Amino acid sequence: MASPSGTTGRVSRIQRACIGDGPGYRTTVFLQGCPLRCPWCHNPDYRPVGSRVSRNPRRCIGCGRCVEPASDCLRGKPRRDGCGVCVAECPAAAITLLGAEMNVEAVMRVVRRDMPYYAGTGGGMTLSGGEPLMQMDFVLALLDAARREGIASAIETSCALPPMEFARVVGRADLYLCDIKASRAAYPTLIGANPDVVLSNIAALDKAGCDIVIRVPCVAGVNFDDGLAAFVAETAALEHVRGVDLLPYHDMGRGKAAMAGLAESDWSAMRAPTTGELEAFRRRAVPGRS
Repeated sequence: MASPSGTTGRVSRIQRACIGDGPGYRTTVFLQGCPLRCPWCHNPDYRPVGSRVSRNPRRCIGCGRCVEPASDCLRGKPRRDGCGVCVAECPAAAITLLGAEMNVEAVMRVVRRDMPYYAGTGGGMTLSGGEPLMQMDFVLALLDAARREGIASAIETSCALPPMEFARVVGRADLYLCDIKASRAAYPTLIGANPDVVLSNIAALDKAGCDIVIRVPCVAGVNFDDGLAAFVAETAALEHVRGVDLLPYHDMGRGKAAMAGLAESDWSAMRAPTTGELEAFRRRAVPGRS
């Protein structure tokens, strides 16, 4: 068995200088894999596990340098899934390789570059995805490494894992950013998860005294209704919920699936709520919180 520092996982991207993924200056490690199918997903290309090529036609300059390395792929006979040979040939960064296997030390080499900024801003490392807890052993090894080095940690999670598995991460991070994505009634069909499991896992964090922030994607025309407000209110009432972040819809994920050769969502019914709609929603969902 590999030692904790040698534990490996599938990483989509590591982004430095993040804000909004927890307090202060953050380095966010995006892990591959997600069992959910939220229609508005901003990172649909991170859901499948494994290396795959993403092609952005808006960046392509038509030089043709990728054609010969990719000839087998274009004929439907890839050398191997996401081998990335064509990526190195592209001078315009129109072709990128999604997903790499990394060990804990390789990730921490990036994370620790900005330790002075963490100390000055209350920031640290955030594990996101996808659903990072699909790679539980890797997540736990990263959290342990961050703690040994005095780096604060946060996890962005759907809380949709089986409770016995989710229990492994309770108390291991400094902050839990927990999603509430839909009304209880809509969760099974719209999200592909059991709302009782989600609530049970958030309640387990609360019982353990963990700091929690509830994060709510607000997509008018899809999930933004009284049922969502009621479910948010249910979780926001827990003792250790430190805040509720309402996240208005944006379409930054649009086109990502198609570029990665995946099925693209129908974005036509989705829009961001107006300021007035958000304010009215907040009054229903989190009364008494600013």
